[in-house]
Amino acid sequence: MSASSSKSTLSGITRVVGVDLAGSPGRKTGICILRGMTVSAFKTVHSDDDILAFIEASRASLVAIDAPLSLPPGRTSLEERTGEHFRACDRELLKRGIRFFPITLGPMRLLTTRGIRLKELLEGRGFEVIEIYPGGAQTGRAFKAAARAGETRAQGAREEYER
Repeated sequence: MSASSSKSTLSGITRVVGVDLAGSPGRKTGICILRGMTVSAFKTVHSDDDILAFIEASRASLVAIDAPLSLPPGRTSLEERTGEHFRACDRELLKRGIRFFPITLGPMRLLTTRGIRLKELLEGRGFEVIEIYPGGAQTGRAFKAAARAGETRAQGAREEYER
């Protein structure tokens, strides 16, 4: 799937790479390959080159990165101190009562800068890249309902997705 393709449907995705990106290459980044609902490979890496090599070797249909991958509207960089601090997705999280760190806040600036750079590199190599926020999903209604019912988080999320 190329970066220029429109939004993917899950039915067309056979292999996904998930990246739990660290803000600094000095810290560990977790990366895995999912085939269906099965983790087929997992690795801890540090450098952007290691991340790119893992993803290229994976032949992924989709790359999902747990890091901000865009700037608020009207902003051209994080160095700007004026303008909007929230993206549309950030405002949606706020509306739903889900907490997060704004991308303009301290350490999030490093993570955002690195995430945007990796997204650009990956899209330039033909990968479709999306931003994910698993922490936000864990506070969502599917997980809260599962916890009340005594289910595991995965069971509750699966049932919510299938509805």
